[in-house]
Amino acid sequence: MAHLVDAIANGLRSPSLQAKLSALETERDRLRQALADAKPINIRLMPNLGHAYRATLVHLHDAITAGDNLEAVETARALIARVVIHPGPPRNPQASPSKASSPPC
Repeated sequence: MAHLVDAIANGLRSPSLQAKLSALETERDRLRQALADAKPINIRLMPNLGHAYRATLVHLHDAITAGDNLEAVETARALIARVVIHPGPPRNPQASPSKASSPPC
């Protein structure tokens, strides 16, 4: 759409270009109306979700305390949906922990 607008702004006004732009604007308006008319969806969570999460954390704590690394890793993996890594400034590995920069959140 941006390319079409740029082309029209630069003086390219062929009938086929105008027809394509009109079709895209009609589709945009239809989608906006569909979004406006959409009813919100109620999401139902597991009733005991908080209890289940708390129990998993207790299990993780117990595994770490007992030194059962395999069980701790498996429990931790069950809690982690994804890991997102963002590039940041280089860090000095020789710097003390209090002087090292923290990664951005």
